Amino acid sequence: PYLFAAESGTARELKRIHEIPVKTDLKKIDALITETINNNKILYNDEQIKAIRLSCMSKTMILTGGPGTGKTTTIIGILSVLKGCQETVGSHRI
Repeated sequence: PYLFAAESGTARELKRIHEIPVKTDLKKIDALITETINNNKILYNDEQIKAIRLSCMSKTMILTGGPGTGKTTTIIGILSVLKGCQETVGSHRI
């Protein structure tokens, strides 16, 4: 019973977090993706770029895939772009 309560509480909290709108600047995200590709010399496929964009536009995200599908490479891209998103403009985060 206590695990059910913990899982239910986690599910409620994730739902609450997910419902909070995220302000994003897609042009900025795409520019950061291009910068990441150039800096890291990594060519991401369409699914990886989609995952990187989603990580910037969502409060939560689950990245899945079998062995050798590029999860680690995608995470490198996500972290690089999110680091770039930490810049502030006035009192607002991009």
